[in-house]
Amino acid sequence: MPCSWSPSAWGRESPAPCSGRGGGVFLIPVLVLAFGVPMHFAIGTSIVSVIATSTAVACVNVERGTANMRLGMTLEIATSLGAISGDSRPSSTWDSSS
Repeated sequence: MPCSWSPSAWGRESPAPCSGRGGGVFLIPVLVLAFGVPMHFAIGTSIVSVIATSTAVACVNVERGTANMRLGMTLEIATSLGAISGDSRPSSTWDSSS
């Protein structure tokens, strides 16, 4: 489904896929409330679907030559360093009860 931002097209197609609001807003509540899936599994399912979609789009962009590999690698390194530094904080700093 192509993304169209014109207001006349919003009745025909949902703007959610165009703005990346599919998994967190729709998928998780449906899995939890309609199907009774535990929250952790629903979040994991959403993450897997985001990774699969991102990988497919990245492959197409690399084939077309429209991907900025230098920017991608810079963001990848910064994200990894942020995840490692966020994980290395003592668990007492995450405790909201104190």
